[in-house]
Amino acid sequence: MEGIPKEEYEECNKLYQDYKKCSVDYPVLKFFGYCSRAHSSFMTCSKRLYNLETAIRLEKNKQQRISRAQRIMGNQKTQEDL
Repeated sequence: MEGIPKEEYEECNKLYQDYKKCSVDYPVLKFFGYCSRAHSSFMTCSKRLYNLETAIRLEKNKQQRISRAQRIMGNQKTQEDL
């Protein structure tokens, strides 16, 4: 896993702009669910990005733990040889 594609961010930004525009254009109707679809789409996209970022961070941490353990095991073998 390298990173989140730029298109994912652009899609979420577009959905956010759509929701924001709906809220500005219909300030009263938004309280009655007029902008619910735009809000729901934006929140779904945001959650997907958050989950992707979390998965990337966890994978990176896992790789760091593995490499750290390998270094420690390598140092222990070197000390045993002495």
